[in-house]
Amino acid sequence: MIRTINDVYKNLEKMNPCTVSFPGFSSKSLLKVIERSMEFGFISGGVLLGNGEKIKSLISHSEKNFNNFHIVNVSDEKEMMKEAIRWNREEKIDVLIKGQIKSAIFMKGILDRNFGLKNKSIISDCMFYEIPSMNRLLFITDPSINTNPNLNEKIEILKNMISLFKVLYKKAPRIAVLSYSETIISEDRNTIEASVLTQLANRGELDALIEGPLALDLAVNKRAAKIKGFADNLVAGNADIIFVPNLLSGNVLAKSLSFLTDYKSGGVLLGAKKEIVLTSRSSSVEEKVNSLAFASFLTNKRLKHK
Repeated sequence: MIRTINDVYKNLEKMNPCTVSFPGFSSKSLLKVIERSMEFGFISGGVLLGNGEKIKSLISHSEKNFNNFHIVNVSDEKEMMKEAIRWNREEKIDVLIKGQIKSAIFMKGILDRNFGLKNKSIISDCMFYEIPSMNRLLFITDPSINTNPNLNEKIEILKNMISLFKVLYKKAPRIAVLSYSETIISEDRNTIEASVLTQLANRGELDALIEGPLALDLAVNKRAAKIKGFADNLVAGNADIIFVPNLLSGNVLAKSLSFLTDYKSGGVLLGAKKEIVLTSRSSSVEEKVNSLAFASFLTNKRLKHK
């Protein structure tokens, strides 16, 4: 059972190491990400893309053996991204992680119809947090990709998240559709769509326990759920996944947990042909290593399933 991020690392000890393509590999902090991943044993090699001389200088100061890494000298970010994806597709590199490269260019490469990595109808982001008081991982989707998804897009984002949860736990997740209130307000389409998503789950069209709209306290706090009359609700106070209505609310929530707490965290993109890690340039080394570990864990699960 994956209850903590350490559980992911323990599972990786019994799995095969993965390879990684790293466009924009250009700093000591990014070097630490690869060094830590090699220390844990879940990354064995791959391709580092960027300024070739700078990359060689970085790894020359490392105590780790980089013989299993290819260095690709490319300066233009669009070409860098295209080449990184080519390695993932043609050279069968397992995981793609964003380095010092613009997020818009990174995502445009992934979504490109001709050479990208899009697999399902929508790419979405999933962040996860280890919150000790909850005794489990809490997932948030989608805090960084889809700006203001419509109802159909929300359904696809949920399907991405439900698929991931079943890979991890082999059961249906409890999903809270986030709002500022549990009341349905006719002028607010997000509260109406939250109710529709709840009904779709109740009818079995989404394989999850879904409740919405729910305020954040109702979603994760059992005391708040009891006070507000939701004590018997299967999701309220027990949510595994917080489904946010738009990028603004999701980004604020995710970054508040990442930068205003000491919770361990990480994230991966869902809906792609390969595992992808999209982290902020300001994210800590620990968060990036956790994200790579989670992506490697999912890669092994995906290959085993195939």
